[in-house]
Amino acid sequence: MLCSEIVRPFYSAAIWVSATTVFGAVVGCGSDTRPPLQGAADGSSDAGSGGTGGLDIDPDPCAAPPPPEAAGFCGNEVFQVLTEKPSVYFVLDGSGSMREAFEGTGSSKLLSAKYALRDLLIEIGHRIRYGAAVFPDDSAGSNACAVGTQVFPVTEGDLPLCAEDEYGPVLGRFLDSIGFRQAEGGSPISSTLGALTPTLLALRPRPAVILITDGAPNCNPSARCDADACIPNLERQSFDGGVCGEDLDCCDPELLGPGAEGNCIDDNQSERVVQELAELGVRTYVVGMPGSETYAGVLDGLATAGGTARDSGETSYYSVRDAADLVGSLASIGSEVSLDCSINLAGAPPDPKLMNVYFDNDPVDFDAENGWSSAGDTLIELNGDACNVLLSGGVTQLQVVAGCPTIIK
Repeated sequence: MLCSEIVRPFYSAAIWVSATTVFGAVVGCGSDTRPPLQGAADGSSDAGSGGTGGLDIDPDPCAAPPPPEAAGFCGNEVFQVLTEKPSVYFVLDGSGSMREAFEGTGSSKLLSAKYALRDLLIEIGHRIRYGAAVFPDDSAGSNACAVGTQVFPVTEGDLPLCAEDEYGPVLGRFLDSIGFRQAEGGSPISSTLGALTPTLLALRPRPAVILITDGAPNCNPSARCDADACIPNLERQSFDGGVCGEDLDCCDPELLGPGAEGNCIDDNQSERVVQELAELGVRTYVVGMPGSETYAGVLDGLATAGGTARDSGETSYYSVRDAADLVGSLASIGSEVSLDCSINLAGAPPDPKLMNVYFDNDPVDFDAENGWSSAGDTLIELNGDACNVLLSGGVTQLQVVAGCPTIIK
């Protein structure tokens, strides 16, 4: 989306998943407070190995799960849970309109997006790897349509910690990478995603892209359009004493000169790039901030092309109206791309009848309908309510503990 300025010819100024690692069996605090973040950024653990595929419990509750007698735990062997940590790549709109106030927050839309990402990554950052790009590139001087650039490379999130800090060093660096950004310029979405394609395709397995924007893509001079597909016209922006869409067509190159087509909605090329990414295994989720309502059809098209069209709701993309909507939408996407109800273990427990599954410090019943069940020597399935609880994003860690009789519903 443009800022209040028109793009002149001379631009005068507008979750899939990765490598095997430890998911659970990392930390367990006696406190009821949410564990902040610590530990090796590569996901390594200092806990020694022991038993058949298990890990000896470290007596330090902030370095490993609680000892067997703590918080109702039973058993002396915590099994390594194998999962492919997903990569999530945020593509954030930094255009001029993102400096507008986000209703009910007292902050700009850009700053509100930063806060929502912070809250999301505090909850799920330890389960994923994440990176980010912002468009347009604000280092390009007066070029309002400069192709967006990566501001944070994909990095494994901080491990949960037992400290009072709210988040760890990885999330801190991530927030710094977008924290000093000034909202200005246009919305070169197709060119930005095109430029990021080699970076996205280099990740194994392929990442999920989360595009956060408050309007339609533009900045494509080849996207010629009629007056009714011209963004300044649709928004009735002021220009040289007139009103776009009433007094003049602000996408007419005969009035504004060559390059005025950059004000046109760039829907076709943007959909094409998003669809090509989807065909290569990179799905794109679309989050529409307030201000994007006029372009709901365009954002629906992007979500459909990206392979993430929603089955419920009024729009195929995630349409947000306030801060709670934004946080909720990101949490929903984050859970979808970061969690799986099929749990692989590094080794088979010595006795499957002496094994329990815990969500944080709470045991999960052995129950084929709404608890956990065994699908093989090293595979556990979470069913019904248990799966829903995990996918809700409220579980900080999942642990498999051997040594005591299985809790059966």
